[in-house]
Amino acid sequence: MDKFDFKVVTPEGVKFTKSLRSIVVRTIDGDIEILPHHMPLITPVTNGIVTIDDLSKKEQCFSGKGIIKVTDKDVTLLVSAFNTKEEIDVERARRARERALNKLKGNKPGLDKARAKDALERAEIRLKLVLGGKVNG
Repeated sequence: MDKFDFKVVTPEGVKFTKSLRSIVVRTIDGDIEILPHHMPLITPVTNGIVTIDDLSKKEQCFSGKGIIKVTDKDVTLLVSAFNTKEEIDVERARRARERALNKLKGNKPGLDKARAKDALERAEIRLKLVLGGKVNG
């Protein structure tokens, strides 16, 4: 069965590489699945869960905002953050969620609401990924 080379690049550099059969990512227009021989594409991605399938297993990871670039040879995900389930620190994600909620509740002058909402979304997605959908669990 056909595969394609997949690479994740974050501000820290190349974070993840693998040969895959498929990948599902969350774009600003909804989830899309990329398979071998997909048409060339560059599109924005948003915070979400990425499902990767290398034929031996399916794995879900967290992806921050960025873009996905699909060529006839490979797929590159350029994002602000990328974590496998094993890399996610549940307590850190809970603290980040709590901080974001407190900032949004406080509504202080000068608060960057968009940034606080983005932090809340990232924390909640990470928690859902690791805890199986239970943000408060």
